[in-house]
Amino acid sequence: QHYWTTEWEPRGTSSSLALENTGQSPLFVRVVTEGIPAQGEERASAEGISLAVSYMTLDGKALDVSSLPQGTNFQVAVTLRNPSGRTLRNLVLSEVFPAGWEILNTRYLNASADSTATGISYQDIRDDRVYSYIDVLPAGKQLTVKINACAVYPGQFYLPPVSCEAMYDRSIRANTEGRRVEVE
Repeated sequence: QHYWTTEWEPRGTSSSLALENTGQSPLFVRVVTEGIPAQGEERASAEGISLAVSYMTLDGKALDVSSLPQGTNFQVAVTLRNPSGRTLRNLVLSEVFPAGWEILNTRYLNASADSTATGISYQDIRDDRVYSYIDVLPAGKQLTVKINACAVYPGQFYLPPVSCEAMYDRSIRANTEGRRVEVE
């Protein structure tokens, strides 16, 4: 058996690939395509897991983040649901924030929630993004990940999609659409 991969750069809106079997054995071909959609071209999807994002004030009231006054502190809550009848493992939730927002890292405060109690096994907080790693999400259960943020820099920005995927199973993934936001 021979296994090989190749990459080619599509030209225009379509491409073609030709394969020829010069041997006696049957040839099985699997074509996998992937890419990153342009800003605003993302489509919300859910395969094997669902996610919902809500934005709220720090006292829990719903908040429209389309246009926020500068200095507004708020919370981003992402709820992951496992609608399947099987346990999902090794999930990563990726949240990338617009350039006008700042992540408020409250892990060092005594009053902050213990992430292991919420089902997050590890959380990587960077300047503009947070990766939350979930080892296990049991069948029929849900988990909510909350991140505090602040609208810091005035201007118009792009809020990228929030996504979740199983690191070792490409069939388990979900994402939201991206959109424009403003800090006034």
